[in-house]
Amino acid sequence: MPHRSLKLAKLRLRATFLSAVLGGSVAFAQDQPPPGPFSGGRADPYFPRATEAQRFPIVNQPAPPPKLGNFSEEPEEAPLPGFREPVLRQAAAGEDQANAARRDALNELGDRFEPGKIVARVGDQVVLYGDVASLVDQDLVGSRDKITNKYQLAELNTYREQRIRAITLQLAEKKLQYVEFRRTLAEKAGERAVEAEKDINKNVKNAFDKGLEEMRVKMDKATTRQEIGDLMATDIVLPRLALLMKENKLETPAQLDEHLRTFGSSLAKQMAMFKEHNLGQSAVIEKIKKQPEVTHADMLEYYRQNADKFAVPAKARFELLSVYFSRSEGRTEAQKKAAANNQIRSMGNAVFFGTPFAEVAKKFSHEANAPFGGQYDWISKGSLASEKIDAAAFSLPLKRLSEVLEDERGYHIVQVLERSDARQIPFEEAQKEIKEKIKKERRDAKIKEVLESLKEATPIWTIYDEEAEQEAARQAAKPTTTR
Repeated sequence: MPHRSLKLAKLRLRATFLSAVLGGSVAFAQDQPPPGPFSGGRADPYFPRATEAQRFPIVNQPAPPPKLGNFSEEPEEAPLPGFREPVLRQAAAGEDQANAARRDALNELGDRFEPGKIVARVGDQVVLYGDVASLVDQDLVGSRDKITNKYQLAELNTYREQRIRAITLQLAEKKLQYVEFRRTLAEKAGERAVEAEKDINKNVKNAFDKGLEEMRVKMDKATTRQEIGDLMATDIVLPRLALLMKENKLETPAQLDEHLRTFGSSLAKQMAMFKEHNLGQSAVIEKIKKQPEVTHADMLEYYRQNADKFAVPAKARFELLSVYFSRSEGRTEAQKKAAANNQIRSMGNAVFFGTPFAEVAKKFSHEANAPFGGQYDWISKGSLASEKIDAAAFSLPLKRLSEVLEDERGYHIVQVLERSDARQIPFEEAQKEIKEKIKKERRDAKIKEVLESLKEATPIWTIYDEEAEQEAARQAAKPTTTR
């Protein structure tokens, strides 16, 4: 009998435990995460709905093992509920050294000349290959870090060579303007030319220091590629240096100088370039005679002839997360697509459960604007290469995460921030802009005339001239076909 009583007590205890468990499950249902972003009220919006056998979809859903870009640091805060922390593969013993050697091989740049090679000559001024290459390499740091194979390296080197050619011509033209400044200074100052140049150098240093500080403030406020691009167009030196300091968290001139030396440049070289650019530019502007005033009739005629330029298309600002098939793990296309699918859904869940969109984009997204938080600033309808993303940007409700979109490159999630409708800017609203455009067109035309006259007086030679002549000869020698 005692044994039977003991068994009955155990059965009552089990029944009480099961009752408590069932009661707990009812209470748990009241604390579920908020509804998914598009439908169904799912707790885990970017993964498939669980089967009946799965009681807790988030817990039972197997954690995906994507390779998320180059991110290798653990987050400072614990992941939010429901966000699967990405599985990052740990390097095996001895693998780090092998990978380092491989990265070094992939970072080899195809330099055609030694740094001290003269690639352009303008009067008594020269342009060195090292000075040109350092400017180009400063802009390509991010691209070099993403190289994973020899084909990407070859493509980068081709683009780098094209940029070096273009910058060589640009610097040669800046030298031409600086030669003209020195000639004008010698004429005006006469015997005091040397002393006048010393005074100018002092003023240039002050202008450089002040200008760099002001540009750093502007660059810190710039958050989109468009804003940064607009700043980069204002000067050949200061915006680039300000961006280097921002991206590399440099605070002092000494730190900037040390960083520039890794590219074969220095702060002194950058200051010299700033000096030549600004003094040369002042010499050209001085030669431009005062332009006639822009009349109301000029502006009205410009508006009528360029009405299409004042037709504003529909525009949108949006954020984008992307995972490319080409950068996902897997031996087959199917494996890469599966890995990419898991990765984009984990990223979408991270944003849905509270991680800032920009933070996820910077750490894990593959698309070009990822370093800027995945933000796209006021793009026009039909301007994007991906039709799926373009359509989503102009159809989704504002500030709502899209479903996972697929195109030929990979998977994407879009969130639209703002949208504006298409419209025609009236003449009254456009007058100020039109006046500035006419002034700029007239000024640019006059500057072009001045530069052409300077080239006749001081010819420019570059190391690429002979290649250009040979290419022109080859094109001319090609047989013409007639229909």
